[in-house]
Amino acid sequence: MRHRGRLVTGLATTALTAGLLAGTAVASADAAPSRNSAGTAERECNYYHGRPPVIRPGTSGPAVLQIQCLINTRSNYPDPVPETGDFDPPTIKAVGYVQRCNGIAVDGVIGPRTWRALEHPIPACAK
Repeated sequence: MRHRGRLVTGLATTALTAGLLAGTAVASADAAPSRNSAGTAERECNYYHGRPPVIRPGTSGPAVLQIQCLINTRSNYPDPVPETGDFDPPTIKAVGYVQRCNGIAVDGVIGPRTWRALEHPIPACAK
């Protein structure tokens, strides 16, 4: 009977690996999609984890991808921002909108207050 447990575990591992290699998502039974204020599922922004850095125009990398994703998924900014990882003119314009909408001085710099507004916009500025 000891072999049966190993066989089942081996088959589950093989199925999981096959699903991942085939490009199918295998979700945990405990995983639940994130919900926005309207109760609908929203895409997760998982480009950057850790303490949010201060971001200035010209910066690039995962923190900027996180910002672009948050603008696209949580703010009511009317135009999608290309998620390039570059703090470029379209992103600067969108950040200015988010700052203005959330009552933050428009300076084009993403500091702690702007990060909070991106992650948790006030209702009037949220999707």
